Amino acid sequence: MNTFNIRFQDKLVMTLNEDNNPIQIDCCLPVLGEGNNRIVYDMGDYILKVAKSAIASMYNQNEIRLWNYLRESSSKIKFNRIIDADENGYWYVAEKANTGGDAMKNALKYIEWLDYSDNAGYDRNGKLTIVDAENVYVKDIEYLLQKRII
Repeated sequence: MNTFNIRFQDKLVMTLNEDNNPIQIDCCLPVLGEGNNRIVYDMGDYILKVAKSAIASMYNQNEIRLWNYLRESSSKIKFNRIIDADENGYWYVAEKANTGGDAMKNALKYIEWLDYSDNAGYDRNGKLTIVDAENVYVKDIEYLLQKRII
């Protein structure tokens, strides 16, 4: 079986099989959280979000597109600021947001189809920030902007 590695600095090595699915993930950073599709590692002021499958890399790519589209153009909400990313979406580095509290309730006022777990928080400047957006797409954000919802 042919395998290849994807790396992030000296912190992460992912071994992928010939179907582009991770078969081993080695990371020296502490785990901040883990879901069915991705692992989030703590980097202090930033997080490293790692896909656990080829499909999950598409979720990462989608979140990168969302950040690149919206950036800071909404006064009400934003997506996690992406600092660095693997070209195929297997990992990305983003600004850390403080999740919990009323963030998710407030995020649902603007994007009501978000997953109901702690997928929102506040960035270091206190701006409402979506940190997990598997079911949100750029066309949705275009609509919300046009309707002046966000």
